[in-house]
Amino acid sequence: MPGIYFSILAILVMTGYFLGRSRATSIAGGKLSELHSLPAYHGLFTSSSIFIPMLALFAIGAPLIAYLAQSNAIANFPPAVQGDPLQRSAILRDAANLAAGQYTGQASAALVKAADSFASTRQTGNWGLIAAGSLIGLLMLALSIGRISLPFRARNAFERVVKVLLILSAAVAVLTTIAIVFSVLYETLRFFFDPALKGRPTVSQFLFGTEWNPQAALRADQGDIKSAFGFIPLLTGTLLITLIAIIVAGPLGLFSAIYLSEYATPRIRAYA
Repeated sequence: MPGIYFSILAILVMTGYFLGRSRATSIAGGKLSELHSLPAYHGLFTSSSIFIPMLALFAIGAPLIAYLAQSNAIANFPPAVQGDPLQRSAILRDAANLAAGQYTGQASAALVKAADSFASTRQTGNWGLIAAGSLIGLLMLALSIGRISLPFRARNAFERVVKVLLILSAAVAVLTTIAIVFSVLYETLRFFFDPALKGRPTVSQFLFGTEWNPQAALRADQGDIKSAFGFIPLLTGTLLITLIAIIVAGPLGLFSAIYLSEYATPRIRAYA
């Protein structure tokens, strides 16, 4: 379904560009100097007027459809199952696989109903999203074409759109970095101070521990997991790899630099 949506989006964007440019040319009547902006900018303005709303609709609609499909699928199971994150995740995975015809084994009646609800909701939502996106694209095409005139500042409008997109792209990069920092900090605090995590090590046990065996946390017969998360093996392993890399790369890099600067011919230096 996303392929159909983006195919329609591409067709409407290309159609908008050529119609906008043709409309500006016809209004100028061969006197392009009377236009405030070149016909290409009118085409770009029309294309961007279609592209941005359709893309925003998909960015909002696709996750919403996925959420509704998962909610309808999990509603076929008891509340106790719905409240368990592990069971809920496994059921949703099996329902999606069964709906896609990739499930192996004998499915229960509840799982079959969940898969049917999942597939029906996604299909209805996807076709509704395609219809809404096409309608919005055609509406924006008509509105943007109607705005084209001799004094219309299409270049300024399109450049504002590009400026906003660049600002949003930069903001996404900054916010992603901030989110990563907070995510790591949150998981660190949760690992050391969350009372719900039984057997968690203290900060000193982590910093000065001499064993690193995270698999111990997955099995109850592995002993005390407090001593299984030691930082010293990680530190020494990193330092050992760094030392080996320096021992290998340091002399090679140094001798190569000496050879190129003191002994190599100009031809060899040019290729180096």
